[in-house]
Amino acid sequence: MKYLILCLIATNLLGARTVEDQRRLDYALSHHSQEKGGVPKTIHMIWIGSQAFPKDGGRHLTAWIDTHPDYTVKFWTDSPRSYIDPRAETVYLTEADLPHLSQEYKLSDNDAERAALLRLEILFKEGGLVVDHDTECLTPFDPLNESHNLYAPLKPRESTFLSSNVQVAPAFLGACAHHPLIYKVIEATKERWHEMGDAFSGDDYASTLYRVNYRVQDPLDEALFFHLGESDQLIPHGQFAATYGRHHNRLTWANDPDKFIKQTQATLIKIKRQQKWLLSLSALLGVLTLLNGLKSWTRKRS
Repeated sequence: MKYLILCLIATNLLGARTVEDQRRLDYALSHHSQEKGGVPKTIHMIWIGSQAFPKDGGRHLTAWIDTHPDYTVKFWTDSPRSYIDPRAETVYLTEADLPHLSQEYKLSDNDAERAALLRLEILFKEGGLVVDHDTECLTPFDPLNESHNLYAPLKPRESTFLSSNVQVAPAFLGACAHHPLIYKVIEATKERWHEMGDAFSGDDYASTLYRVNYRVQDPLDEALFFHLGESDQLIPHGQFAATYGRHHNRLTWANDPDKFIKQTQATLIKIKRQQKWLLSLSALLGVLTLLNGLKSWTRKRS
């Protein structure tokens, strides 16, 4: 399975635009918010798991607070952390905060996936803007919050193993409380949880990458593309990054990035060795076939 996954990843490195890519781009660019929205003036940041909260994360959290002085800023975590601005309200996670996805949260073995589940629960219950710890705020988000019921930027166009490389960037996800599309994502995540877990059950880099993305990224894309309401908006990456904020993408979704990289390198080396063995076997079979043909030809001549 892991070899198939890596081959699929390699196949998508070209990042070619597909029909699905074009459909999503056309939809995102043609859909414009037409009604006054109402995303609460609350900013949420999440950090859970065994890794220490990074100093850069604290710096970004402070910048969000400085840029939004009249907002409530909540820092969601499961244990005490360093570098937290005292102006932020620290919220310690309890099972009551996961009324829809508590079982999936317990079953997940990936901190970033757990954070994605918590993001959905927070947005559905409280609303507001949930940002990743490695996001840089460039300007106040009041125009977006005041004119939309849901908004998110698109990811930069990169290679992907999903059906399209036009995807929602959940690093900035704003919504009003009880938004139907957020509930749609929650339901889709629950429905595919065990199927994707069984399909990509390994602990190597590729299996984890596929499992996490098919369980939490793909449902978000499927819900937001083609189902936006009158006050919802997907914003092109370039426009969003130039105006509102940038995602520095520190790859913290991998619980142990170094371990995953080493595992992937080892897998690629193994594949390379198997390829050499297959080439040698193919060459040997070719020689044997040639010799057999010559033998048959000699017999016929005699």
